[in-house]
Amino acid sequence: MFHLGNVAVAYIYLDYRKQEYQTPDRVTASLLKQLAMATFKLPDPMLHLYEESKREQRRPSQQHLEEALLRTCELFSRVVIVFDALDEADEHRKHILQFLQNLQAKSKVNIFLTSRYLEEINRMFPKSPRTTISSDDHDIKTFVASEVESSDNYDIIDEAFKCEIVSQISRKAQSMYVDLPYNPNSRPLDRYLSGLLPMSQSSSSHSTSPLLFSELFWAFTVPSSENI
Repeated sequence: MFHLGNVAVAYIYLDYRKQEYQTPDRVTASLLKQLAMATFKLPDPMLHLYEESKREQRRPSQQHLEEALLRTCELFSRVVIVFDALDEADEHRKHILQFLQNLQAKSKVNIFLTSRYLEEINRMFPKSPRTTISSDDHDIKTFVASEVESSDNYDIIDEAFKCEIVSQISRKAQSMYVDLPYNPNSRPLDRYLSGLLPMSQSSSSHSTSPLLFSELFWAFTVPSSENI
């Protein structure tokens, strides 16, 4: 959560490993909580929602949460809501997109999304400006070469092997890292070579976190056709 003056920015990171918890109602409740933290006292829409839920002894519905969020957003001169990695929300993405569309239609909230290209997102926001973030081949090669040279294993890596690592990883790289199943007891070279297999044979399609150099021996990235 960030706020400056009467401007508030709320942020949601969608993690595919936490989809059972990142339901639309919990996502909306998290946004409400973040906006409340930007005020000096609990906003009236949230207070009314709490009192109503307490009186009826039930959790607030998604509709009531959305209504409270819309009214709370009106307390600020500007609200920006960031949804990071929307493509990770496989289970609830349809409902989250519907929620965002309602929010956009009924308020002046600015919405910022990051995602791999997905047609359902494109259809939902056809007129929204967008930018593609992709990796630069030279930057990747420079980074990988630097990591190779600074690694603890550099003394056992000859120039030909170094060039192969740099070439293969930069060729497959396109901004988003993915997991690879591997055998932790296998040799480093075996793990590296397993990372050069086609995506359909050896990878999952979800991003997790930037890879360490030791992981680069057996990891590769999303194909260049899948831009963020």
